[in-house]
Amino acid sequence: MESYEAPVVWDEREWGLKAGELQALRLRQVVRPVLGPWVVVGDARIDGRARLAALSLAGRERLPLGAVVCGEAAAWAWAGGESPTALQARVRRVHRSPAPGDPAVVLIDALPPDADTTSVGSCLVTTPLRTALDLLATGNASPQLCRAPLEGVGQ
Repeated sequence: MESYEAPVVWDEREWGLKAGELQALRLRQVVRPVLGPWVVVGDARIDGRARLAALSLAGRERLPLGAVVCGEAAAWAWAGGESPTALQARVRRVHRSPAPGDPAVVLIDALPPDADTTSVGSCLVTTPLRTALDLLATGNASPQLCRAPLEGVGQ
């Protein structure tokens, strides 16, 4: 398994600001959203490392131990684009549905083989190739979305 060092991504919930104050920071682009409540400050680039860092933080908070992020959430982590509205993750059958939160979580029974996963901080993510194959297998993903994880690696 490969491992990536995560850059600084901030959790705006820890700042103790009111919703209006947080919204003002976003409107002025003092902070820019990456995923759910995780943001980057100022003109920091939201690149693959920032996406993977946010995914790691979201996974640690929202996913059961041993879950593997997959599908559109993994494609976003590898290639960018629009942030996912839900974290899709593969888990062992024993896990129950998670509580509501931001981002939402969709759990899928069946873990992929270890060779098809990579470690991102404390979170596991399907490799770019496995992500592309999973998206193709759904039958409802566009060809561009299926190619994106393979083309986006290294950004």
